[in-house]
Amino acid sequence: MKKKNFIILLIIVLSLALAAGATAYHFKKSIIYKIAEKTFLKEKQPIKLGEYTLVIDTISGNELSGVKISDNNMKLEAKRGRYVYMEKENYLKIELNDGVVEGASNDELMASARMTFKQYSIKLSLDELFLK
Repeated sequence: MKKKNFIILLIIVLSLALAAGATAYHFKKSIIYKIAEKTFLKEKQPIKLGEYTLVIDTISGNELSGVKISDNNMKLEAKRGRYVYMEKENYLKIELNDGVVEGASNDELMASARMTFKQYSIKLSLDELFLK
């Protein structure tokens, strides 16, 4: 029942925003981004963001626990972190705490490297998920 009421409220708000003109366009766009931000971040479900794959064990607001980010050459794991959605730039800024990053090189002399960190920040583009 709550989900149905939320959807009805969302439709009403978006309708009012559309009726208000050019200023409402930005308002509507902001609401859509906030909803999309919450919709695509789901616990324990991998999501592809450009070349990166993101998996989060638990999400509470913008607080994260058990964060894993990987691409072809790197694996990053952190105990906790938080994200900030940067609407104008259309990316997620993820600030991580207490983790490990492992990288592999195509160079035969340096097969892999491992580093621990207290703080690490990464920006993940959302252009493929929802365009500006």
